[in-house]
Amino acid sequence: MDARKRRNANTHPLLSSPKDAENEAAKGRASWKRMIIHRFIVMMLIFIGMALLFLQPFLGRKHEDNFTNSIEESSGIRIRADSLGDHTSPTIEESSASTTHSSANLRFVTVVDSGSEVNPDGRHDRLLSIQSTWGPAARVIFVVNNVTEFPQAPVMSTSTTSNQNNEQQQTSSYPQLLPLPPGTADRSIAALQYTIRTILRDINPEFALFTNCHTFVIPEHVCHFLNDKSPSEHLYAGHALNVGGTKIFHPASSGYVLSRTTMQGLVQQWDDGACRTERSHPGFFISECLKNVFHVRPMDTTLDDGQQFHSFPLIRLISGDVDDWYKKMSAVKFVGGVDCCSHNTISFHYMEAPECRALYATLKYNINFTKDDESLKKFMIDTWPTSIG
Repeated sequence: MDARKRRNANTHPLLSSPKDAENEAAKGRASWKRMIIHRFIVMMLIFIGMALLFLQPFLGRKHEDNFTNSIEESSGIRIRADSLGDHTSPTIEESSASTTHSSANLRFVTVVDSGSEVNPDGRHDRLLSIQSTWGPAARVIFVVNNVTEFPQAPVMSTSTTSNQNNEQQQTSSYPQLLPLPPGTADRSIAALQYTIRTILRDINPEFALFTNCHTFVIPEHVCHFLNDKSPSEHLYAGHALNVGGTKIFHPASSGYVLSRTTMQGLVQQWDDGACRTERSHPGFFISECLKNVFHVRPMDTTLDDGQQFHSFPLIRLISGDVDDWYKKMSAVKFVGGVDCCSHNTISFHYMEAPECRALYATLKYNINFTKDDESLKKFMIDTWPTSIG
C-alpha cells in the first residue's frame, strides 16, 4: 500500500481532507531552496531522535565508543552529517533574540497558553526557554493570569491598555504578554474567547496558531504549511482527537491553526449569542461551533510522510512510547518509528525547558556549522539533557 492510501486508511472519516503536499509544491509559492531547507530540518530531527533513543543509557557518561556501538547495533539508521547538505536558515539564526515585526498584515502569531496542570513548577523555565529559542520567530503571545508571572516579556498593546499613537502600536517585539481579565480562569472557554477577540481586534493576523507552554514549534514549517492557505477562507487545522467516535477536535497541546475568517466568524457568533454549549472543554467548544454553524470540520493535516502536529516529544514518538489514551483517541492511527513525523513537522508536545533548548541548539548547530559524524555526536552528548520530557 502506498503512502497516500495508507494515510487515507488511517484517517477518521469525520476529518476534512488535506491538499496533497505535491499540490502545495506545484503552486510554486515557496522556492525549491526553501522546500529543501524545510525537509532537511525535520529529517535531521528524526535522525537525531533515533540516535538519542539509543544514546539515553550513555547520556551523562560521555562514552563515545559506547554511543557509536549503540548506533551501529541499531536498525541501520545512522547520523550522517555529510548527508545533511549545506543549508542556511536565517529565521532560525535571527530568532535567538527578540525580533520586531509590523503588526500590519502579519501572516501569523502563536498564542501560548501558559497555564498547565503538568509540572506547574516548571512553567517559568518553559516560558524562558520559548523566549530564548523559537518564540520570537513564531511571534509568540503568552496568555497569563498576571504580568508578574513572566515579567521578562512586554505586555501586548491593546485598545484598552495603550494610549500610544498608531505608528507606535504597529511595531512590537515578541514574545509578548496578554493578561487575562481578573477572575478569568486560564484554560477556560471565557479565557479562549477573550484571547481570540483581543488578538483579532488588536493584531488582526491572517492566521493564529494556538498551543501551550509544553510545546516546541518550528516557525519555518508553520510558514510552509500556510503557503497555500488564504485568510479569507475557513481553516481549522491540527492533529485531531476523537472522543466517543463522533466528537472530533484539535487540542492545543499539539497546536491548531485558525484563519482570520474563522476567528471573525467565531466572534460574530459569540456576539449574537450563538454557539452555546454545556461542555467546559475549550477544544470541544471551538470544534462544535465550527461544525454546527459553519460546517467546518477539523482538517486532517497528515501528509504522505507522516504527521505534522505531534502530541508527544520526538524520542517518545520514535520509540513508540506514547500513552494508551492517545492511541485510543487519535483520529489518525498512530505510527511510531522513523515514519512518525513528516519532514514538515510543525510541533512536538510534552517538551520541558531543557529539551526545548537542546533541540533548538541542535537545529542551530547543524544549520550554521560544518558537520561531520564525530562533531555531531559530541555536540549531542554535550547538549542533550539527561532527563527529558
